[in-house]
Amino acid sequence: MFKRTSRLVLVMATVAVAALATTQPALAEIELGHHGTVGAHLLTDTSSNPAAIGHYRWYNSDNVGWLNRFWVNPPKMKAVAGKSAQTVGWLFMVERKDCGFFSCSRWKVTYTSPEMTAVTDDSHNAAFSQGTVRVHVPCGHNCEDLASAYRVTEKLIWHRPDMSVQGTAKTRIYWYGAQSTNGTSGVQEKVAGAAWSDDF
Repeated sequence: MFKRTSRLVLVMATVAVAALATTQPALAEIELGHHGTVGAHLLTDTSSNPAAIGHYRWYNSDNVGWLNRFWVNPPKMKAVAGKSAQTVGWLFMVERKDCGFFSCSRWKVTYTSPEMTAVTDDSHNAAFSQGTVRVHVPCGHNCEDLASAYRVTEKLIWHRPDMSVQGTAKTRIYWYGAQSTNGTSGVQEKVAGAAWSDDF
């Protein structure tokens, strides 16, 4: 048991170091830029109100929870200035990086959600629901030699009347809540780990 736990902690440390290797701002979501004409938009993403929540299934044998689902909060989006009615939409992408003891793979997109749309104007935020996806952890419960880190990016889309794209914006989530089936919860910074415990 000690050997498994110590190896798991070492692998999770590898993931944490890989996450910190990229310098990023420490305040909220990371704006990745926009194209075309876009309206006012904002993603609420703080340590007290993370934009994504990872649900972890707890295993007493490992003394950790393993990621099995993400819940992703929608952005706040208004129509382009001057529009009294415009279809806007958003989708999210999940990326995974796999790490062993000596190296990590590149980030790879493992899931892209369907676009979720709503009609709004330039004074009101569109009414959106949360998005969710089940997560496949390639090396999870009872695995000792590999760990994975996850991150989520949101794409925001403003449509013309013919539904062609007028503008897009991208933002990457910075804060990830963690909720375990054993009742514990916490928050993770920059990435969500495949395994989580409030002892990490």
